[in-house]
Amino acid sequence: MQSVVLLMVVPLLLAMGAPVTVLLEAAPERFRSGIRAALQGRGPGADVPAVSTVVLIIPPWLLYFTAWYRLSLTTDLWNIVFHVAFVLFGLAYYWPRLQLDPVGRHYHPLLGVVITVAEVIFDAALGFILVFGSHMLVPDYWASLHRPWGMSPRTDQSWGGAVLWGLGDIAGVPFLVALIIRVVREDRIETAKVDRRLDEEAAARTAAQSTEAVAVPEADRPRSPAAPAPQDEDNMRPWWLDDPNLAHRFGGGEA
Repeated sequence: MQSVVLLMVVPLLLAMGAPVTVLLEAAPERFRSGIRAALQGRGPGADVPAVSTVVLIIPPWLLYFTAWYRLSLTTDLWNIVFHVAFVLFGLAYYWPRLQLDPVGRHYHPLLGVVITVAEVIFDAALGFILVFGSHMLVPDYWASLHRPWGMSPRTDQSWGGAVLWGLGDIAGVPFLVALIIRVVREDRIETAKVDRRLDEEAAARTAAQSTEAVAVPEADRPRSPAAPAPQDEDNMRPWWLDDPNLAHRFGGGEA
């Protein structure tokens, strides 16, 4: 529960509050240009999709399958590190994906939808291992608690993995909805830009044609070819009706 809330819920709410924009508005003027320059840097920062995806996916695996988990349970300092680090990792993921704050790189929000699907898959894999795996996390720590009530440590871990699996997917739904809304809005904005550009090009062509028509004298303007003069009835008469050798066959000619 703590892992999901610290990694996915709290950072999402923080990112939706546009913390970088708040920082820019609150910072002294002499520091604002430096902050903007740092945000616009082209190095492999958290705004790169691959980096931000790793930043969100890897921390739970590091927590549960390294010494970090034991230290977070037995040491106050490492427990604080766990809380702060997970919030920062989640913020590093949501900040460039939501793009409510200034970012160095802009990506189509549809890419965020794809990354969210990948994150759901990795969360499901971790939850599956915790629920159905035979590996018990820090068994000596749970044995040292001498807890006489509740579920056994193994059953407790299975339920914890199920919570991580299910709650992680549920926590990603609001973010996915926000991304889909951004996809629709950006498509509308792009469509409006294309329509406006086409209208401007059509207006420019019309203005150019009008200017050209005014600049060319009447005598020099190209004229459409005259319609052919109507032919009289004799010119429209088939030739074989007047041929002396063929007229008697078709009832033409004079008797």
